[in-house]
Amino acid sequence: MIYQNAYENLPVEKLVAKLIKTDNSIRAHVRRGNTINGQRSIELLDRYQEIREVLRDKHFKAWKDFCDKNHADYSHDGYDLFA
Repeated sequence: MIYQNAYENLPVEKLVAKLIKTDNSIRAHVRRGNTINGQRSIELLDRYQEIREVLRDKHFKAWKDFCDKNHADYSHDGYDLFA
C-alpha cells in the first residue's frame, strides 16, 4: 500500500490555514511545558510535517510567504518548534 498524505488535495489557502493553526497549537503546547516525547506532541509534529511537505513541494511560494511572516528559515521543520 502506498502512503498518501492526507493534505495533498487541499487548496493552498486551506493548507496555509491548517499550518498556521498547527503552528499555534505547537507553540501553546510547548508554552505549557510539554516536550516532544508525549503522544500529543507527536501528533502535532506529524501534522505539521505533513502539511509542510505538501506546501514546500507543491506550493513553494505559499511556504516562503509563511516562513517570511513567521521569521523562520525555509528549511525549518516541526522539530524546530520544540527547540
